[in-house]
Amino acid sequence: AGAILHGCSLAKLHLSANDLGPSGLKVLSGAVAEMDARRQHILQRQGGIIIAAVKPQAIEHLLLDNTSMRRQGLVTLSSMLVSNQSITVLGLSNNGIDDQDMALLSQALAQNKN
Repeated sequence: AGAILHGCSLAKLHLSANDLGPSGLKVLSGAVAEMDARRQHILQRQGGIIIAAVKPQAIEHLLLDNTSMRRQGLVTLSSMLVSNQSITVLGLSNNGIDDQDMALLSQALAQNKN
């Protein structure tokens, strides 16, 4: 999470098969949300135009397969996804996501108007 917040430019973040658990997902989601907010702030200052010298960072692919996220982690991730404007690929397989979890995730994505 520290690398995300301190200028490391990542387009793809592959954390599959890491036992992040709910607490790890909380830290990761917070870092991704803060990075996305910084990106949006830069774009607003630039009038929505991406200037090559000041290209905002954005994680576009977030792969979290088999990360032991459990329901708490999915709730945290869903909260971050409500406002995220950059993630276009999200991998969540082998996390024991049930129908109720999927409904929560779907609701978060439906609320995202970005």
